[in-house]
Amino acid sequence: MRKDRRLSKNRMKSSSESSKMAVSICLNKQSMIWGKQINAS
Repeated sequence: MRKDRRLSKNRMKSSSESSKMAVSICLNKQSMIWGKQINAS
């Protein structure tokens, strides 16, 4: 039981970190697109 709980905790932590990475990547892409639009105009 204890081991399972620790595993699930680690899994939740890694998933939250990966989601943070995905969000930051999306923000980077969006900012690049915004920069291109600003440069074009």
